[in-house]
Amino acid sequence: MVDNVAQQLKSSGAAKVKIEGYTDRLGSVAYNLDLSNRRANRVKNRLIEQGVNAEFEAIGHGKANQVKACAGMKGQAEKDCLRPNRRVIISASGNVLTQQEGANVAGPNGPAPLYQTPAYNNGNK
Repeated sequence: MVDNVAQQLKSSGAAKVKIEGYTDRLGSVAYNLDLSNRRANRVKNRLIEQGVNAEFEAIGHGKANQVKACAGMKGQAEKDCLRPNRRVIISASGNVLTQQEGANVAGPNGPAPLYQTPAYNNGNK
């Protein structure tokens, strides 16, 4: 998915790219902040590897801005339910890049979407 985003960024000539990493609510604040920073920086590095020439800002937000709560769930069901919270959002020149309809949004063990899908943008989780 990141390689597809790299192609979009290169073809659009994006000058500024902001990458925001997030985690689910499980784990400590410190762990999740570190994980979200690593997640955002890994995507940034991949975009650079793919030849995107832009000014980058990679930020980790930890467990802030949860998109799904999953109240009352435990174990693997809770982890699966919380997957949409484990995400990276890529903005270029103020626009959020969206995934094409029908594209895979996550592997069975994560990571969550590397950028928001149309379903998330429209509030259909």
